[in-house]
Amino acid sequence: MEKKNDWNANKLSDSQINYAIIIDVCAPLECYQKLRHMPDLTIRLTMEDVVTGKTVDLVPRNGSVACMDHKSGNGVHPGH
Repeated sequence: MEKKNDWNANKLSDSQINYAIIIDVCAPLECYQKLRHMPDLTIRLTMEDVVTGKTVDLVPRNGSVACMDHKSGNGVHPGH
């Protein structure tokens, strides 16, 4: 028979506290740390952002940068 935990108790058990730390603190922090190093795919580059040799994703003008299934491909600016 499965034991139910009383999360409304005045004092939580050590296992409840450990579970809460892992689920409510560690997991979101790990997600945040991974996401903050990923590029923001919702930003469109301007001509001032063009750098020779930089690889960029190509999205049709009428495509949505928020949904990368509209991505046409990627390319590299070759320089002048």
